[in-house]
Amino acid sequence: MTVMLIGITISFTIITIKEKNFSNLYEESMNIENIAIIKSSIKEKEKYNEFTVKIVDKTNKKGTNLVVNDYNKNNLEYGDIIKINGKYEQYSSYKNRGVFNYTESLKKKNIYGKIITSHIEKIDKKEDLNGIFIYLNRTIKEKFEKVFSKESSNILKALVLGDKQDIEKETMVEIQENGLSHLIAISGMHIGCIMIITKKILDIITYGERKKKIITIIILIIFIMTIGFISSAIRAVIMSIQAILAKLVYRKNNFKIDISIASLIILIYNPYYIIDEGFLLSFGATIGIIYVYPLFKKIKFNNKIANYFLQCLLLSISVNIFIFPINAFFFKKFSITGIITGIIAVPIIFAIEICGLISIFIPIQILNNFAPIIETLIKIFLQISKINLINFYMKVPNLLEIIIYYLIIYFVLKKNSRRIIKKVIVILILVNTISYLNFSKELRIYFIDVGQGDSTLIRTIENKNILIDGGGNDNYDIGKNVLIPYLLSKKISTIDYLIISHFDTDHVGRSYNSSRRIKCKKYYYK
Repeated sequence: MTVMLIGITISFTIITIKEKNFSNLYEESMNIENIAIIKSSIKEKEKYNEFTVKIVDKTNKKGTNLVVNDYNKNNLEYGDIIKINGKYEQYSSYKNRGVFNYTESLKKKNIYGKIITSHIEKIDKKEDLNGIFIYLNRTIKEKFEKVFSKESSNILKALVLGDKQDIEKETMVEIQENGLSHLIAISGMHIGCIMIITKKILDIITYGERKKKIITIIILIIFIMTIGFISSAIRAVIMSIQAILAKLVYRKNNFKIDISIASLIILIYNPYYIIDEGFLLSFGATIGIIYVYPLFKKIKFNNKIANYFLQCLLLSISVNIFIFPINAFFFKKFSITGIITGIIAVPIIFAIEICGLISIFIPIQILNNFAPIIETLIKIFLQISKINLINFYMKVPNLLEIIIYYLIIYFVLKKNSRRIIKKVIVILILVNTISYLNFSKELRIYFIDVGQGDSTLIRTIENKNILIDGGGNDNYDIGKNVLIPYLLSKKISTIDYLIISHFDTDHVGRSYNSSRRIKCKKYYYK
């Protein structure tokens, strides 16, 4: 626990320092003329090529990363050292509290913005080890694309390589809204698949046990470097390596030490992971399995098949109990559907993952014969992801409420600490309750950032909520993605009065239908 707290302290200290650079180092529309090295593969878009560069010349911008939009589509590749000219642009993000901020998410990759290029000149090329892994990653993707349908190859790229960007938007929304997105994120189950396959192969080759463990560690390192350093995958790989090393040195594995060291390594590698939902969900789910699941494990059925499904359900409930505040904070919703459908989806995903990993090593001619089986499994999973039973939005908890929630869990798990924890919980609940009482009796007006359009929230002296317009965009659901998260972050689930000034798209648009997910008592149209 001490190690984890040290990691958290270091992370927030580094973030505080780096935030000043993110605010001051680049200015909108400033001219960029720097030497940089290409640090990603080249993504071909319709009108331009996109890639990430790292500034390497000796200026105050050295070491910063920028996304490049190359409209000339120069013939470039990873490792090329280039002289780049263009204009700097910030990524636009909605600035409302509780709404996903793309600019903030890029900070995890040390990306400061993008360059719209006017000229690129290739100067040299630098070969490094990472280039080999990027090539390997690209080769696997190309193999999937040749053998499988577009939809199936995109799912396989997510499951095997952690790359979800090519999954159709509608498909991804269905997976997320129905609580199954964690199944296509690289995590403990996926690393477990790699270890199972590795063990089976090494058992056939019959190396000594110590050699098998060392080879497994090497394979896990190669895997994490091939897929890129995804937070949930790093956690699973580090903890797996720690478990293997414990056996190598004949030491009993200690979960608390392992998870603390894993968190410290990840946060030193990238301090911004401390505010990354993938990092928090991965650690939260693991802790839920280790500490909460044993409370339910004794519940059993005599029938083996029935007991299997029961244990899967109890495991899913245990995980969701622990990550409930994290889901509420980041996603503002909870899916009972995911708990139920996950029981069926988990073994299917496990099978797809095993098949996907094996398919990397099978020649295309042979793989073509097995492709229909994998395609069928993926179609079944996608049909399951469409099931929508019970999903509901939640008011976003504040930090104090999250602390209270986890103290209650700690109180349940640690029976010998009941007296102290009880007192702490009562005090925190009182403080939290008092903080919600409206002593000021002031009229509050909030202008909501909905992009090109208008939306205003008024909270009256009597704590009535009045929403005037909701913004709108033909290509983007403002209501669902901006308005609802903003209202929930202010703990508003009911609008007393909704006033529509007029029916232009930028004032109501698609947001009107979405805003009805928030209860509204009265509607007015001007």
